[in-house]
Amino acid sequence: MGMTGRFRACLVTLLVSGAYQVQALEGAIGLSAYADYTSNTLRVSSPKVEEWIYRPGVDFTASHDGPTFQVDAGYRYERRIYEKDLNDDRNVTTGSANIDWQAIANRLDFYVRNTRNESTINSQQADRPNNRQVTSITEAGPLLRFQTRGAAAMSST
Repeated sequence: MGMTGRFRACLVTLLVSGAYQVQALEGAIGLSAYADYTSNTLRVSSPKVEEWIYRPGVDFTASHDGPTFQVDAGYRYERRIYEKDLNDDRNVTTGSANIDWQAIANRLDFYVRNTRNESTINSQQADRPNNRQVTSITEAGPLLRFQTRGAAAMSST
């Protein structure tokens, strides 16, 4: 390959790499540990049970904000360990994620969204499996935008 061929190959490589902006996906993982003290685990008037609840966990986040592709996610996984064994130890996962892809600028987007929560149904009762509610909502689909013409634009045609 002569000098001219190498120059063309380098020029094509520069043009191709310059045409696509490469942006990185940023992510983070964090470890944590919490300890909660409760003076009435069963939430009853008698007998009151005092105990520690240990919550080691992992946090995960990811984000990317490119010209046509966006990601934003954050989830937490934790293990709840009950000192007195009145409740079963359990795993809890909570968080949300959004992924958006702009297929046609200002016209057509595709998206996927997820939200996951866990809550106690009746806060005045003990935290038992039959008193827990896990809600996980996932939605996906296209978003098509139509632009209408203003009155001035319609009268000039």
